[in-house]
Amino acid sequence: MAAPDRHPKQTSKPSITVALRIVLVALATAALLGGGAAAASPAAKPARLAASGHSPRSPLLHAPIRRRPGSGVHVHGLGIGAALVQSYNWAGYDVTGGSFASVSASWTEPTIQPGGTGDSVAAFWVGLDGDGSGTVEQIGTQAENAYGYVTYEAWYEMCPQYEIPIPSMTISPGDLMTATVTRASGSFTLTLTDQTTGASYTAPTQHSSATGYSAEVIAEAPSSGSGAQYPLADFGSVSFTGCAIDGQPVSAYGYDQIDMVSSADVTLASTSALGADGASFTVTPVTSTTPTPTPTPTPTPTPTPITTPTPTTIPAPTVVLRLGGVRSAALKLDKSVTLKGIASRSLAGSKVVLFVQRKKGGTWLPLTRTTRTIAADGTYRWSYRPTRKGVYRVRAAIAAASGHAAVKSSWLVFRVT
Repeated sequence: MAAPDRHPKQTSKPSITVALRIVLVALATAALLGGGAAAASPAAKPARLAASGHSPRSPLLHAPIRRRPGSGVHVHGLGIGAALVQSYNWAGYDVTGGSFASVSASWTEPTIQPGGTGDSVAAFWVGLDGDGSGTVEQIGTQAENAYGYVTYEAWYEMCPQYEIPIPSMTISPGDLMTATVTRASGSFTLTLTDQTTGASYTAPTQHSSATGYSAEVIAEAPSSGSGAQYPLADFGSVSFTGCAIDGQPVSAYGYDQIDMVSSADVTLASTSALGADGASFTVTPVTSTTPTPTPTPTPTPTPTPITTPTPTTIPAPTVVLRLGGVRSAALKLDKSVTLKGIASRSLAGSKVVLFVQRKKGGTWLPLTRTTRTIAADGTYRWSYRPTRKGVYRVRAAIAAASGHAAVKSSWLVFRVT
């Protein structure tokens, strides 16, 4: 069964009509697929930069903690009091200085707030190592807001390797998730369960020399493969419950309570104190640090009758996606596909987002996403090279802006042989 469309439904309305055409043209490239094999190997996974617009389904890196220098006292050992710590990429709780064998926690997948003009990500996970070591064995969920379009997914990672998506699990806001990482004799078992849908995934056994020096339950702003950290998506708040390390609540250890801050020392996400059970807490992103001014009372003027105008609904433009000039059977694996678009000139400077998926069995696997700026003459283009034979589909979307609502096209399906 095809994965459900997570993008909000839009209604096309007639008074503003924008014809957006995307033409897929098969262009021969000088290099055959064999010559590009190195680029497809695990050692050369695509890097992601915050400005590129690529989807987080291209591999992200969920890195070890990046502590703010001089923030708090790093407390080691069991039975010692907590420390308040600031980090550039983590928020949550961790315990260090041991040789931990397991960590587990549950959380309700939060709803990512749509809107905005950039690309932001929030990840929620449990893991071993990562604080005091260069490795992290972790599993969880994440969500991205790409220019107003929100997607959710499950993943696991053996950092410093890139994340591996779990396409067999469909994650929705409100789902109750439970994650567990265990270590035994140099082998790690990573399990994620969606208690709401009943879906569960256990990653293939992972072997590592990591020692379980730390254990953590984290909300994170992940990074691209190049190390560029993504802005933290606005997720409202996320509450972790049942947090256990080697079967004991977090409060049984000398834990670190971690807030996320920017390089300018502005708080990005705050972590609450542990609950009465010592195993629950909430992380809340800080969307604004500017205090709301107290208004000065003014005399109430004598009301005068006014006429309320009838609200005017701003219609959304239409988006049309067509395969022009080339039959789908003509798209070959050793050739690039160039997407050429034309939009109304009134949309010049707007962002158009292109999504690509490939069919595997009965499921559409998200492959990549890119964002292009519509030029002054209404045109834009993007060259994409399929890496496998099979059935693909692509869609175009424009985020909401002044004068029109968000709108997207239907999927266009084509085959690569």
